[in-house]
Amino acid sequence: MKISIIHPSRGRPEMARATASNWNLKANHICEFDYILSLDNDDLKLSEYQQRFNSFGCTIVIGNNKNVVDAMNAGSKIAQGEILVCISDDFDCEPGWDEFIISQLDPEKE
Repeated sequence: MKISIIHPSRGRPEMARATASNWNLKANHICEFDYILSLDNDDLKLSEYQQRFNSFGCTIVIGNNKNVVDAMNAGSKIAQGEILVCISDDFDCEPGWDEFIISQLDPEKE
């Protein structure tokens, strides 16, 4: 099972990068997951996002978004996971968040 994390952001590249790192560090990596950063094409800090995320190994989608819902939908369109996790720049997670999600969806669990 694969999880797609969809993270729209605007104007806060440092905070977005810290959030992305946190989610990666707290994952138990029991399944594959992809990280999709969804940005607005008119964001004044677009180049700073690209610099900060260049080595992170995520997918960056840039669109003509009118609001956060548009940005979330743009990320969802390219997501490869069966499970979509939608976060924001200030979302935190518990250690082992990926294992917990998978355990809650286990068809054998009652």
